[in-house]
Order: sequence, then C-alpha cells, then structure tokens
Amino acid sequence: MIAREKEKNLESGKAQEMMQGAERDIGVARDEKRKVAVQMKEVMFAKNEVEAEIGALKTKYKSEVEGLEKLEPIFQTLKKLRSMIREKNIQGYKGLLIDFLDFDPKISSIVDLAAKSKLFSIIVEDLDTAKELLSMNAQIKGGVINIYPLQIID
Repeated sequence: MIAREKEKNLESGKAQEMMQGAERDIGVARDEKRKVAVQMKEVMFAKNEVEAEIGALKTKYKSEVEGLEKLEPIFQTLKKLRSMIREKNIQGYKGLLIDFLDFDPKISSIVDLAAKSKLFSIIVEDLDTAKELLSMNAQIKGGVINIYPLQIID
C-alpha cells in the first residue's frame, strides 16, 4: 500500500510538473503572440504611411505633368502620339532622343536650355515610320515635331 501511495504521489508530482511546464509554454506563447501583434501593427502602420506617400507622389507627379503639358504643347502632342503608337503597335518607333541620353542630373537644366525642344525629337527606324507618325500627328492636329529616321544616318 505504501508503495502504491508513493507511486500515486510520484505520478501526481509528474503531472504537476507537466502542468507547470505547459503553463509556462502557454505563457511564452502568449508573450510571443503579443510581440507578433505589436510587430504586425507597426508593419501595417508603416505600410499605410508608404501607401499615403506613394499616393501623394502620384498626385504631385500627375499635376506636374499636366502643368508641363499646358506650358508646352509638344508634351501633349507627344503623349497623344505615344498612345497611338502603342495602340497601332508601330514597330519602327524607337523613342524620344532624351530617352537615349545619359548625363549628370546636376546639369539637366543646362542640357534642357541648350537643346530645348530637340531633346523631344522622335527617333524612328525608317522613313516609312516617320511618314506614318507625321500622318498621325496631322490627324490629332498636333504641334511641330522633329523626327529623325535612323535609316538616313546609316
């Protein structure tokens, strides 16, 4: 009988130790859960801040572009032409001259002053593409554009 009581006490002690261990584990898990919740809240807050900043930049960029388009009719013409070029999938269109230039941003205003509208000259593969773009420009009643076919350079 004494042996049986000792055995029950041992089992009871082991059970208590297991319960205490489980309670510790649950406590640790709850602490981890709280930490993760705080981190999630911080990440969500940061995400919202970034999204707000992106929205503000998009709005600013859009208003800047619209302002430029009002000041310089060439920008509106080029915007319409690019849209038509994409729609018609014109293969000979290479881009604007400015897209092929690489210079130090510190001197961009000087380059702009020196080259003015020439920076927005259109580069095309051949004369046929140039004629097609001129026709499209006439359709939209666009402003004066400069087109340079690569074919005449070779």
